Amino acid sequence: MSESRQQLLDQLLDLERRAESIRARLGGDSDDSSSDHRRSFDPHSLAVVQRYVLDTLSEAILIADAQGRVIDANYTARQTFDFSRSRYGTLTVDETLGEILSTVGDDWVDQVRRRKTIHFEGIVEVGSARFEAEVLVVAVEELMLPSIIVAIRNVSAQKRAERENDRLIARLKAKHEELEAFTYRVSHDLKTPLLSIAGFSKLLRKDLVKLIGQLADGRETIDPGFAGSLLESRSVNRGNESDDGDDSSVRFVVRPDRQRSDLEQILADQADYIHELQTAAAKAQMLVDQLLDLARVGQATLRMERISVRDLVRLSLNAHFPEIQAAGIIVRQDDDLGHAWGDFEQLGSVFDNLIANAIRYLERVPNPKLQIEYRRERRRDVWSIVDNGPGIPPEHRDKVFEPFVRFDRKRKGSGIGLALVRRIVELHGGEVWIDEPSGGVGTKVCLTLARQP
Repeated sequence: MSESRQQLLDQLLDLERRAESIRARLGGDSDDSSSDHRRSFDPHSLAVVQRYVLDTLSEAILIADAQGRVIDANYTARQTFDFSRSRYGTLTVDETLGEILSTVGDDWVDQVRRRKTIHFEGIVEVGSARFEAEVLVVAVEELMLPSIIVAIRNVSAQKRAERENDRLIARLKAKHEELEAFTYRVSHDLKTPLLSIAGFSKLLRKDLVKLIGQLADGRETIDPGFAGSLLESRSVNRGNESDDGDDSSVRFVVRPDRQRSDLEQILADQADYIHELQTAAAKAQMLVDQLLDLARVGQATLRMERISVRDLVRLSLNAHFPEIQAAGIIVRQDDDLGHAWGDFEQLGSVFDNLIANAIRYLERVPNPKLQIEYRRERRRDVWSIVDNGPGIPPEHRDKVFEPFVRFDRKRKGSGIGLALVRRIVELHGGEVWIDEPSGGVGTKVCLTLARQP
């Protein structure tokens, strides 16, 4: 038996106990001290008290005869189903509850006689209004005329709370799974530039050791502090000390001229290694910065205001003008881009990430085009960033908003931008998805945001 059903039964039993208590007080003690009390509770008074008790229940109570005709109802039932006492005897339970009884069947009266109680749930419609309800039907045969009591509880608020709870649990589970995947991906993606730094550092050190041993001009000097720091502070003394005894520099034995080309190659390689080190370090720094941005999104306090989306788009296009010009991208915008309700800085990050992502995939596309669109629907506003780039396969569209997901490793980017977009949009009560572009060419990213309350 469900908790709600038990509560309904408990209330009906409580009503019965209260009525029995009143009857006992009327017909119980016979001493003179209770005579005035008994006279004050005549049958009419008892009926008034019972009616008061019935009308204070928050549940709608219908009392029907054996044929299912309503012969009495409490105040909540009359208000909920909009009928008056004049309908008693002609109004039926079927008319009152409508389609919800179809979950039980047309023979519900016979069923309740056999089973004594029936419990079911469904949608009750009254005019244009509708609500979720739990219904308990009880057969009462102890009376002179067998009756049926129907208790209807409006559980819309409870069901909404349950659905919200289920939604939050599902979201928490998804976030947990996302966190596990995120941990793996960040470990993998940060490992690559760090391995590059370690590998090229090793090569650089090896060549510096070789360089110190092959410096050709006997009168050339090298700072021992510099060499020592690279060679773990080992003293380097491969030639004669200076005549004046100054050992602040180290002199080297002259090497054959044929080794000069080797030295030049070593120096060129070192320049390449340093470039790779700087690139790897910059990538690692970018990953760390974007990880911090992603972590900060959920913790930041949103400063909500009415924002012109055209302003957000203009700022992003201006910031990326050099790339747009270099790639020859044709940019078009709808005349009206509408307004959004949100945090200016965070929504700016949303549009900037989407526009930057589109530009990145248009760099090697002939006749590249970027379109920013807006449409106002009855219940939501929709913005779209459309490009005619290589597009995203349908089977991958649900994954592109996950952290560190990248389908083209040759292009720049960390795979965090779209994850950041989704998190910000969700914090603003909206959603973001990949739609099919017209003509089936390119990518169309759509997003909605909650409207101003």
